[in-house]
Amino acid sequence: MKKILLTLLISSSYAFAASDNGAEQDIRSYSVLHGVSTAEANQAIFLEANRDAALEAIEKEFKGRIAGIYVENTPTYKIVVRVKGYGTNQKRNVAISNAKAKSNLPIEVQYGASETRDTAKGQIKKAQELVKRYFTNVQTASYDEKTGSIVVNVKGSNTSENFKKIQQIKSEWKNPNIPLEVNFVNWTIKPLVDAHGGSFVVDKSQAPTYYDCTTAFGIKNSAGTKYMSTAAHCPNNFEDKQNGTKYTFVGEKPFSQSNDLQWNSTVANITNKFYVGPNTTRTLTGRRTLSSTKVGDSVCHYGVATGYSCGKVEAVGTSIGDPSFPGSFWVKVNTNTCGPSDSGGPVFTALTIASGILSLGAMDDVTGACHGYFYVPTDKIYENGFSFVY
Repeated sequence: MKKILLTLLISSSYAFAASDNGAEQDIRSYSVLHGVSTAEANQAIFLEANRDAALEAIEKEFKGRIAGIYVENTPTYKIVVRVKGYGTNQKRNVAISNAKAKSNLPIEVQYGASETRDTAKGQIKKAQELVKRYFTNVQTASYDEKTGSIVVNVKGSNTSENFKKIQQIKSEWKNPNIPLEVNFVNWTIKPLVDAHGGSFVVDKSQAPTYYDCTTAFGIKNSAGTKYMSTAAHCPNNFEDKQNGTKYTFVGEKPFSQSNDLQWNSTVANITNKFYVGPNTTRTLTGRRTLSSTKVGDSVCHYGVATGYSCGKVEAVGTSIGDPSFPGSFWVKVNTNTCGPSDSGGPVFTALTIASGILSLGAMDDVTGACHGYFYVPTDKIYENGFSFVY
């Protein structure tokens, strides 16, 4: 397991200096990911880091009517708010700022949605159970905040027999205000921990089989005792692959408890740093909650298997079909860069803001290719009495 001292990303200024906590690296990644200029990427990362108060005001203004909130990244960064019922569509520019700079956050309000987000999310379990009556390989069920549909992903293919099953499902659904979509995928959700025989040692206690993972963030309990966090499904006792620093298991909240969090002690000094490269660290400055996470957000991760890479949030509050992974808190990230041993690693946004701990991958059963990963949001750390080391 590779040690990664996590540090969350929070961009502090619109005009980042190249030395600001790896701003240049994230700006370049955002630019490539969304096909925009580096100037637009710089602006977008600033807006993403400093938007939370504006979004909280939107949630309050349209309480009980919100059908969805999501991010559009091209051609420029924009928040789209879908609202149930009638009204006049509007475009706003909301002033946001931090200690160094200020800018305007574009927000577009669209009326006419048939149902609210909360009502639709309350139907996800019903939709999942209905689809499971016809298909055994349900992978995920989530609410699409862009379209207002519940989307269920099933491992399978578009055969004539499966098409008939989908038609039967839709005839039984009978909820015109919340469309139900069934998609076929070629991947299965798996914990991203890998077993290697004879590989470079991480967990020596299980020799000759060794398990690689990645650590996430430095955390502390209410008494101030510091621990290193990782995924609960990672080894209980492990050592750093680079310098041999040993970590001792203290406690965990496993999948069966609707979480994937483990904390470990060490004699090493746990700081607010986390790796984004073999010898490159950033400094944790804040965290993003599940409610503040939006479809379209750009997030990055760092892990043993695939190093540093970035992707885009595809679904927030996803339910996974496999009962081994309970809960509806999972965040799905759309990327083709993830792999075994990335489990437990830091997921971050806007340079230094923690988004969560990487846990599961949507992995192609034939090729092993990554079709995205799922992370545990920071809420699951804090609800267990921990906070990040700042």
